Amino acid sequence: MHLVTSSVTDCLRYYVSYNIIILHLDKYFDCLAQKIIASYIEWKLLKENNKINPNSKLFTFFADSEIKKMLSTIREIFYKNNLKIYIVYSKTENLHATPVPFEGWISDFDKFKKKIVNLIKKNSKYFIITDFNLNFDNFVVKNGIKYGIPSGLEIEFLQTLRSK
Repeated sequence: MHLVTSSVTDCLRYYVSYNIIILHLDKYFDCLAQKIIASYIEWKLLKENNKINPNSKLFTFFADSEIKKMLSTIREIFYKNNLKIYIVYSKTENLHATPVPFEGWISDFDKFKKKIVNLIKKNSKYFIITDFNLNFDNFVVKNGIKYGIPSGLEIEFLQTLRSK
């Protein structure tokens, strides 16, 4: 497996006119999974034909550690700028498909995602689960920052967030 080199900042979108930053969790799952797998490998906890069980205490430990690092990074980068930062998860995403790179590593990707969602809920008051299928895919990059260009549903969603 080729381990990811991206970070949480690669998945952030800044919406200037709303003064809001969005981390679309659905886009960050792969990166998070690879970081957790890397932790298992680093600690030599994966034996041949052994898969990571999302129900184990060990998985909870590594996942919680990565989530706290992610939240710390978000706070560190943007707290000083008086921005609202939200982690958004779309319930409409396909939970049941295990991405091919993880088939040999994680026993149940559906449980993996649910466990991650629960851990983030526990650790962040700015976590939002939505029924809208929001992509946050339209953006431009200037000076290394991804500025979001919202579409119809995203505009409505951002206006709701701004009013909170």
